[in-house]
Order: sequence, then C-alpha cells, then structure tokens
Amino acid sequence: MLYGVNIASGLVRLKLEIATMSLKSDQMNLSVSERRWLPWFGPAGKLAMGWACRVNRNRYGQLESIFDSLAATRVRLLQQWCENQWAGLQGIGQQLSDGGAEASEAQLRKLRSKLPDASELLLLGADGTVLASSAGQLSDLQLDAQAVRAGLQHRFLHGPYVDQRTLKVGPSTSSFHDAVTLMFYLPLHGPNGEALGCLCARVPNDVLGDLIQREAGHIYQESGDNYIFMVESRFSPSIEPGRALSRSRFEDNTFSHLAIGYRSTEPKTVEGKTYPAGTLFLLESLIETGVIIKPLAKHYEGVTRDVIFFVRDQSKQAAVDAAADAFFDRAKDGLNKGEPLGYDFSM
Repeated sequence: MLYGVNIASGLVRLKLEIATMSLKSDQMNLSVSERRWLPWFGPAGKLAMGWACRVNRNRYGQLESIFDSLAATRVRLLQQWCENQWAGLQGIGQQLSDGGAEASEAQLRKLRSKLPDASELLLLGADGTVLASSAGQLSDLQLDAQAVRAGLQHRFLHGPYVDQRTLKVGPSTSSFHDAVTLMFYLPLHGPNGEALGCLCARVPNDVLGDLIQREAGHIYQESGDNYIFMVESRFSPSIEPGRALSRSRFEDNTFSHLAIGYRSTEPKTVEGKTYPAGTLFLLESLIETGVIIKPLAKHYEGVTRDVIFFVRDQSKQAAVDAAADAFFDRAKDGLNKGEPLGYDFSM
C-alpha cells in the first residue's frame, strides 16, 4: 500500500513539474502584427492551430528541447566550419610567410585548392595594399579599409556584406551564388615577429547557408527553412538585428519541373471540353499522370510563384510556334484517346 502511495505521489509531483515548467518560447518578444498574421480559419488557421496546441500541450517541453538541441548543433557546426577555414588559411599563410610573403597570381590559384570553400585568395602588403589575387584583375577590387586595418592586426572575419566582385569571381562549393560575401583576414608575420602583410580568403555567403540547410537539420521532412539571423552587429551597425544572413533553401532558380505555355489560334477540344481561340494553356509532365493540359488560369489557382520565359528572338518565333502547335496537338490527341504521353525520367 505504501508503495502505491509513493507512486501516486510521484505522479502528482511530475504533473506539477510539467504544469510549472518554464518554456523559452513563452519569452519570445512577438510584435502585435506577428501575433495576428494567421487567419482564423483553414488548416493552418488560428482555430486549427490553437486546438492542435491544446491537444499537444504536454509535448511543449519535448519539442522545445528538440529545437534547442538542433540549434545548438547548428551553432557547433558553424563554429567548427569557421575553425576549419582558419586552419586551412593558417597552413597557406605559413607557406607564404616562409617565402617572405610573396606570391604570384598562379601560386595563389594553386594554393586556393587547399581551401575549397574560398573563391579567391588575396595577399596584402604590410600597408594594406593588395599585392596579388588568385582571380587576377585587381582594378575592380575594393576592400573595407576598417576591415583591412583589423585584419593586419589579428585574424578577422568580415561579413556578410555585398561585394559585386564575389558575383564576378564565381561560386566555390555552393550551387547557389550571389554577391553576399564573407572575408577572412589572417595577418602574416616573419620569423622575428615582424608584420609581413595579410592573407585574405573570399568565401561566398551561400556556402555558410548550405551548412544549415542540409535536410538532416530539419525536424520534420516537410518542414520549412533553417535561417541565421543577426542578433548584434558590432563591426557594421548598419546591419539591424533580425536581418536574415542566410538564404532560403527554396530558391527562385530551382524548379520542380519546367512547363510549356501555349496560346491557341483556333478552338481546341481537350478531354471533351472545347476552348475558344486565344485560350492560354499550360502543358506539363507529371510523374503520376504523364503530360497534362490545363488552362493557365487554373494553374494559378494553386501556385504562388513561377518564373516565365519568353522567346525574344523574332527570327525564331515562327519555328517555336510550329513546334508548340505540333506538341500541343500530340499531347491533346493522347489525352483525348485516354493515353497521355508518359513522363520522361531522362529529362
């Protein structure tokens, strides 16, 4: 009997601990607009989400712990990545210091292969002057003077910031690429400690974004993005707190598939329904059903973002129109026969 009382007491104590548990999510400083952005109705509306939260309220602590653990893992991953960049840069810097901190464009290009995430290596003199670059073309190279001064004194990571040269130089290890930049500065010293200059590594910021966008870092397979946000910018106060420092994994230049737009010049009958001349159609190939045809307006009932390409070369317009007519009729005939064209996995 005493054993049963002890168990009951333990259960009561456990319930009290859950009820009084302090959650970090309760401390989120949400604005009025952030608290009101959800609609009342719908599968993700306030009523549905409110009920889901109430039903799963006993899992709050567990879910918050999962999120917290994943965030801590991401922080360690970013820190380890940074240390790996410094270690690689240190090895290259040691080679340059042993040679008197002198290097040609060809030598820097060869050394850059030891730091695959970097798209460019730069060698600066003791006065901050750029002496050489693995990418050449020094005329359009502009470095932040304050960052250079800091980098000549101690190792310094500048960024993210926008630099059009990063876009021009090209990507390194990320399939995504823009002008947002990270610049590593490592001071170089001679055998007696004298300042020889500085070694810099340009890393596209998308490399950093890739680290947190890996699928393994998503709590649920169908979940959205992981982001890095600015909390406090000490070097560049112009970057306000809350600014996103990493991209979305759902980029505008990634497509699930391509589709063809078609404007009919005469009435067309598709699967028993006749559409007037001038109707805009969309032809797309789906794994489940093969090639389908539907009015473009119907396509946009469930799509929020598309990229549309037009033919700009008028000399090719007639050939494109003829090809479009032939393909539309072929796809239409297949649908009208109940035998749609199959999905081509080789495309």
